[in-house]
Amino acid sequence: MNISFLISAAFLPLLSFFLSKKRQFAVVLFTQLVVAFYTVVTAVGALGFYSTELFSNGSGSVAIDPLSFLFIAAINLVCVLTTVYSKGYLAPYMEKKNRSELAIHGAALVWLQVSMILVVTLREGFAFLAAWEAMTLASFVLVMFEAEKHETFKVGISYLIQMHVGFFLILAGFVVAYVKTRIFGFDGLSSYFATNNGVAVFLLFFLGFGLKAGFVPLHTWLPNAHPAAPSHVSGAMSGIMIKMGIYGLLRVLFAMHSQYLEV
Repeated sequence: MNISFLISAAFLPLLSFFLSKKRQFAVVLFTQLVVAFYTVVTAVGALGFYSTELFSNGSGSVAIDPLSFLFIAAINLVCVLTTVYSKGYLAPYMEKKNRSELAIHGAALVWLQVSMILVVTLREGFAFLAAWEAMTLASFVLVMFEAEKHETFKVGISYLIQMHVGFFLILAGFVVAYVKTRIFGFDGLSSYFATNNGVAVFLLFFLGFGLKAGFVPLHTWLPNAHPAAPSHVSGAMSGIMIKMGIYGLLRVLFAMHSQYLEV
């Protein structure tokens, strides 16, 4: 999977700044369909014909396994469908919002899709955390679509703060494992859990990914952010974005070697 291609595609919707409002939707949807086709075809080929290790740069890797493929398919399906729905939802805003505001919103829809795909394929810690941060910022921009409303602005800032609390908890988990294994990322967790008591590290990841997933009692951002966001954004967030927290937890659980609940 070519990371440069995905990042380049994410910037394609910026052309919308120079297009009419009616044509902006076409650019966003076209970009999402290209990203969806490329990533799904690449994932199918990787699982069927090639090694699951598709790209390596020495310190990190992009890898696709059945879990990644499942999430890639779900991400593309949900993101494309919610964008199709957004055409009708945003119609009343064509007069309220200027061309730049709508262009930023459309670009954020693509950034959310691309960043989530990177989240489920990147294994090296710094690259994964960069994609995780990009996902947070894209969703923040989408939630703040009506930032002129005080309540929306307040909810958006609260969401951003809580997501960064989760970010630093995940970072702390990777750092603790790195100290012991000298491998920063998911690839180091298996070695760490095999030779260390991993309860504390697991709790760091559970809290960090749990904030994104909206687990009780880590869900305080969720009931406020969804009503504040446009309907199609709320659909994308509830339909797939919060599942990125589940993905992260599954990666951690697959790396564990102990049954901590056994008596």
